[in-house]
Amino acid sequence: MKFKAFLFGLCISLAASAYADEYAFGFNPRTGDVWMDVQLREMNVYTRDNNEDFINDVATGFSVPRPLVREYVMERRWAPGDVYYACALAYQVRKPCLETLREYDRNNGQGWGAIARRMGIKPGSAEFQNLKGRVSN
Repeated sequence: MKFKAFLFGLCISLAASAYADEYAFGFNPRTGDVWMDVQLREMNVYTRDNNEDFINDVATGFSVPRPLVREYVMERRWAPGDVYYACALAYQVRKPCLETLREYDRNNGQGWGAIARRMGIKPGSAEFQNLKGRVSN
């Protein structure tokens, strides 16, 4: 009986771990900066148990409507790192987050670095360093 309980617990742990890594594996933001990519991956792991806090942080930090952030994270199941980066990038270039989300949706195979360059932020520039500072807060 103890062995069955152990197996049951192991199965539950593996299922929870698979859920936790849902965004961590296969998530490749390609921002053009290794540190930034790691931060966005960590954001995905942090957010898995803190969706409401994450939604509030993005909404207040970047002046984005909560329902928009909730839609992309909860309903569309976007990786939180992608949503955060989209809103941080939009805030940096003074555009609506929805515009950046749509741009990434159309061109996500190119990665965030290509999208940021098209929006006027080049890797290593002062604007990019400012964006990095927003992600590290």
